[in-house]
Amino acid sequence: MECHFCKIARKEISSKIVYEDENFVAFLDIYPRSKGMTLVIPKKHVKSLDEDEDLSGRLFLTCIKIARAIMRALSPKAIAIAYLPSHVEHLHLRIYPYFENEIPLIENKPVEVKKEELERLAETIRNSMEGEVVQKTETAKESRDRSEEEIFWLKRDWQIA
Repeated sequence: MECHFCKIARKEISSKIVYEDENFVAFLDIYPRSKGMTLVIPKKHVKSLDEDEDLSGRLFLTCIKIARAIMRALSPKAIAIAYLPSHVEHLHLRIYPYFENEIPLIENKPVEVKKEELERLAETIRNSMEGEVVQKTETAKESRDRSEEEIFWLKRDWQIA
């Protein structure tokens, strides 16, 4: 059986894409744990973070950019980025917006989101991506070379919990 996420990356399966570049696709989860929950995948079929460290590092940087857009677009209380086991064997990170009455714990049942609302959420996030430019894509090694203090201030500026 062919990978479901590879089909999404090739646009053989419809999805609500909020971001795409030459290496990654981000789309809204159709069974979200909170409204605006987004999955970010590499277009290259990779099963885990350790298969391609450089790609994985760039995946996290892409998630941070998308998380910032979600913060601007939806104003959640906080954002979480997670790497969790899944039945889909394609590397992906999950971005969970946290709202006052929606805490996206794994045990929670998915929240109900109608197709029209998924499209509205996707458009809102896409629109907030305008002007978001990655100045430089760091390699995994360059990322590891950052000082702890620099990382603290970057995380603070990104307002990621």
